[in-house]
Amino acid sequence: MHTWDQLSRLDAGSWHSRAHAGEPLVRLEALARWLQALGLMVNLEIKPTKGEDARTGRVVAQRVARLWADAEIKPLPSSFSVDALAAARDAQPELPRALLLDYWPQDAVDMARDLGCQAVVAQHNLLDAVRIEAMHRAGFKVLTYTVNDGARARSLWTAGLDGLITDRVDLFEPQARLGGNPVRWMQSMPAAASSLSIEALIADGEPEVAPVTRPQGGEASRSSWL
Repeated sequence: MHTWDQLSRLDAGSWHSRAHAGEPLVRLEALARWLQALGLMVNLEIKPTKGEDARTGRVVAQRVARLWADAEIKPLPSSFSVDALAAARDAQPELPRALLLDYWPQDAVDMARDLGCQAVVAQHNLLDAVRIEAMHRAGFKVLTYTVNDGARARSLWTAGLDGLITDRVDLFEPQARLGGNPVRWMQSMPAAASSLSIEALIADGEPEVAPVTRPQGGEASRSSWL
């Protein structure tokens, strides 16, 4: 068990590079103010501590709903944890959600539907035009991670991808960096987005919701998760 005072003194940046040494953890409240001030969308990945899936999903959903109560476009909480997403759904059913996939289950559509998700976020090697079209027919947006190759990104955009996560935004066209599928660029004017992992840090008996990694590259997305 750790207090926020203890956690706030941790060095969360040295793992990345010397340039980020001494970077502290940031509270979700501060992140929410910064994102909304800049008009940015965000994909918040929920990474529960082992055994804390449901409680973490519930707390994250409640905090997100409160912090983005007046925002036109809400964040997109996402997780590999079915239990965390189910708890988020039950706590704040109006928030969008995304199912993260590192393998492609035969019942992917049913899983996403049962969790009330608006999107799936799959490892890019799992995706092709057939799977993207199948998810679109079922009513889901399709996003992917982590694409650092320009040719692969272009093939996925052409296949109908709705958004991607990358470490190398410098490799792509400006319209992709700002958000939006270049193939359908003229259909909407998108907002920029970022992707951030959220872990539950147990503080004072309740999960302390805090991003524990810096924004990783960026996520090109259309102007709404829905």
